[in-house]
Amino acid sequence: MKASRLFLSLVLAAQLGTLSVATPALAGRTQCQQRLTSLTLSASAVPSGGSAVGQVGLACKAARSGVTVTLSAGDPAVRVPASVTVPSGYRTASFTLTAAQVTADVVVTITAAYGADTVSASVTVVAGSPPTGQARTLTVNPASVTAGSPATATVSLSSVAPAGGAVVNIVSDNPIAVVPATVTVPAGATTATFSITTVADSAQAYTQTVGLRAGYGGGQASAVLFVFPPAPPTGMAVRAVSLSAATVVGGGDPVTALVTLTSPAPADTRIYFYGSAYSPVRMSAQTVLIAAGQQSGSIQLFPGSVETDYTYTLTAEVQGTAPAAASLLITP
Repeated sequence: MKASRLFLSLVLAAQLGTLSVATPALAGRTQCQQRLTSLTLSASAVPSGGSAVGQVGLACKAARSGVTVTLSAGDPAVRVPASVTVPSGYRTASFTLTAAQVTADVVVTITAAYGADTVSASVTVVAGSPPTGQARTLTVNPASVTAGSPATATVSLSSVAPAGGAVVNIVSDNPIAVVPATVTVPAGATTATFSITTVADSAQAYTQTVGLRAGYGGGQASAVLFVFPPAPPTGMAVRAVSLSAATVVGGGDPVTALVTLTSPAPADTRIYFYGSAYSPVRMSAQTVLIAAGQQSGSIQLFPGSVETDYTYTLTAEVQGTAPAAASLLITP
């Protein structure tokens, strides 16, 4: 009874704001407050019928579901998408703005909004003849790379570039692939090539799909690049998988699965877990990142109820290496 009263008092105190508790996990930690901080444009002026690239920036990395920023243009002379989404784990996202045909120069304000935050930038649509030709194709070579490896892309136009060259706007919809804001097709030519830099991040667990776009003369061309997770350190493999229990009752307590590498990780190393198909077991995570210098990591297994004995097999591996496994007997 005393314990119950103490728990109730603590709850009430926390609700009234009179309880101050510092725990090792939270002490000194400052939570980042998400805000929209910037809007930048690749050009301060674009010709009639031309395009440019805009980028929005956040104060913190986007949460799991991403952050959607609304966009608007203050004049029909410029068209922008209704919104742009910053992917989970990133702080920026890009979009394309397209200029309409105008008979006189027009200054247009582009506005981005998220919650109570708004930021703006201006672009001038310059009157004149539209660009000759349009963006026709965009190809990527190779079509897939491991994070941290480069790729190249080639954009082609429907006709030769005019005197002074054709400035083509380039956009990547995933910050894991970094591209130049523009690439110039030389006068008299129809193609130009640019480099793509991919970011190696040990937190990347699965293949990322990157949408690339090239815009010129009102035309849009697109391509897709697949970015695989960073390659694991050479010589790393799973030595063993051990479970905190060999037999459990379905629907009972969780089981800890401990995975051990053959040696301490020379760099951050990701372990992938696979369970028996259509099993009654839920994993707390399908991957675990073992930090450099460490040799083991763990996840939790939550066995569901069964009507008859069920043997569950958990397999763990470093990508591209020999796996290790352990079995769990679940009883009714």
